[in-house]
Amino acid sequence: MGLHVWNKGSRGESLGFLFRNRFSDFLKAPDVLVKAGEIQRAGQDLFVFSVLVFLLTFFWAVSPRGPSSRLHPLTAEDSFPYTLSQLREKVRGDGDVLIGAPAGLVESLMETPELIRVDGPVSVWQYRTSACVFDLYMSTNTADAGQSAGNVLYSEVRSRDPDASAPKWSSCIPELLERPITFAALDAG
Repeated sequence: MGLHVWNKGSRGESLGFLFRNRFSDFLKAPDVLVKAGEIQRAGQDLFVFSVLVFLLTFFWAVSPRGPSSRLHPLTAEDSFPYTLSQLREKVRGDGDVLIGAPAGLVESLMETPELIRVDGPVSVWQYRTSACVFDLYMSTNTADAGQSAGNVLYSEVRSRDPDASAPKWSSCIPELLERPITFAALDAG
């Protein structure tokens, strides 16, 4: 009852019974017992060594190794695949590359938007040129008291003239990226 075909020997004995009958004299020999003890000792040594390696690796991984390698939570900038210089080149041809970009990276790319409108969970950043309007729809971090912008959800380019056809992305965005830097002269007196 309960014995399966794979647990039986050729005459119906269990495999354990066959092993005991065939190798019992061999295992009782004194030199085999010594070797078995050595194998057991080697197994214990290997286990202790493995535990030590694990502990050393663990403590090395979590220990601070200086101010630049301290553990810190991942930010949106860490998870976005492009740096500022890479984004500057890629955004000229494709607007979808901005999807997921953090607000700080967009602001350093295009400066401060001319208009920011917050509508519930979405904030709209608007940039304008002489011919087109560029809208960025950003997620809003409602956990912050000031409802700061999160990541880009959607972007859209439209003409400033309602009767004109929709402008091409490649004609509007380079003008936004190459806006001249203006300085204000402060009067000392």
